[in-house]
Amino acid sequence: MFRLLNNHFYGGQLPEVVISLKKTVGAYGHFTCGKVWQAGDERRYEINISSATLNRPIEQTCSTLLHEMAHLACAVGYQAPGRAAGRRCSR
Repeated sequence: MFRLLNNHFYGGQLPEVVISLKKTVGAYGHFTCGKVWQAGDERRYEINISSATLNRPIEQTCSTLLHEMAHLACAVGYQAPGRAAGRRCSR
């Protein structure tokens, strides 16, 4: 799902992440700002989808993933084609 959304909304430009499923109290998911996972010689960001919310409709779970991907896009300095140069994600 991550790759499909990445290709569709970000032209495949976001880096691969680790998707975790852990209970997140008070949230549907979260993005970890640091590269907390080691994959071979590469470090990766984490997107967590709260396991307590997996009973929601798939569209809502995909929406949560896409929301967390927006945080990833900001973290890596993604700039959408056609956007004004220098415009950044709010922090």
